[in-house]
Amino acid sequence: MFTRSRLNLAYWFALSMGSILIAFTGAVYYLEAEDRLRAFDESLHTAVKQAEDRAYYRPEQGDWLLSIEPGTTLIGENASPPQNKLVYIRWYNIDRQLIQFAGRSPNQPQLTATTPYFQTIRVDNVTGEEPSERDLTHQTLRQLTAPIKYNNITVGYIQAATPLAPLRADLNQALVVLTLGVPITLGIIGLTGWVLSGIAMQPIRQSYDRLQRFTADASHELRNPLAAVLAMLRLL
Repeated sequence: MFTRSRLNLAYWFALSMGSILIAFTGAVYYLEAEDRLRAFDESLHTAVKQAEDRAYYRPEQGDWLLSIEPGTTLIGENASPPQNKLVYIRWYNIDRQLIQFAGRSPNQPQLTATTPYFQTIRVDNVTGEEPSERDLTHQTLRQLTAPIKYNNITVGYIQAATPLAPLRADLNQALVVLTLGVPITLGIIGLTGWVLSGIAMQPIRQSYDRLQRFTADASHELRNPLAAVLAMLRLL
């Protein structure tokens, strides 16, 4: 009887604490993913700003002409971080037409969106300036499109992308740690519930044992007088 009650207590303790643990683990993973994606986007934004600072616009015949510093390495291992992680950089004029790019050439020469935003895209093949190092097959990229300002005037747009593989590798590693840690923690919670339920049941068991002893003693004390009364009744 007590063993079954103890098992029930341990079961409900493990169930309640396990539910809290799983919910907490999910929340931690979600917040960690959001935080790392935010840091990843900040790094991409920094790379775009660096590339933007190395390009110059000058007005000519009602349009803005783009010029880049000579000898500037925009992408690849020789570029300064975090630009060395970029797959491509593209410049567009105010009419959203492509005017220059580094890395993979776009499928469409016209920019489809002009508002600054981050976007996750998937490409079948990305080929950079050095195919042996920049070939990325079936990769997911994080892309940023942002306007270029000159004296508070929008003179064009810049677009850049970087692989999401490093971020996903970090998140997968964190997920593996959490996946392995949750069952171990649940086992510890189950053992803790068993121990705590035993401690909780101990006063009840002691009270039950005392009641059993009292009942046995009372039965023994009442047995002799009742036997004498029955004997007297038989004589009568």
